[in-house]
Amino acid sequence: MSPEAAAIYGLGETETVVTHDELHNVYHPEDRPELSKQMERCVNSYDDGVHELEHRICLPTGEERWISARKQISFDQSTTPPTPSHATLVAKDITYRKNWEIDVADREAHLRRVIDGTIAFIGVLDPDGTLRKANEPALNAAGLTREDVIGKKFWICIGGVLVNRSKPI
Repeated sequence: MSPEAAAIYGLGETETVVTHDELHNVYHPEDRPELSKQMERCVNSYDDGVHELEHRICLPTGEERWISARKQISFDQSTTPPTPSHATLVAKDITYRKNWEIDVADREAHLRRVIDGTIAFIGVLDPDGTLRKANEPALNAAGLTREDVIGKKFWICIGGVLVNRSKPI
């Protein structure tokens, strides 16, 4: 492991050879079962392919970080079954990006709760007027489903039927 990768994992910049157990202990406890399964698949695949993972780690300070890791396990093909000979790890701290993604998802969920909590029609339109989203209570009040209106031009959707634009309403 490079000094930079060791530092990302909170292992100290002088630790360049890290055992599986040492690395496993750094993983966030909630992520360990899935990471163990993924590592088992990597080891049992007997190929020298690259495996990509995103996971959390816990530093000795208690700080949590998100890591994007690319792992490649090389195998000694002269044994039956092939045995792992060494592994290469490339890691990147993606904590800022993951926190941003989580924040955006939380905001979208909050907005959805606010929108779905009102009976007044609230919709999201593309610049060309195509309806992309509509709140469920307003659709229910009008006796419509999302399929009745989503993907159609807003101004031609009335009462769940498309209006012929050549005739006056």
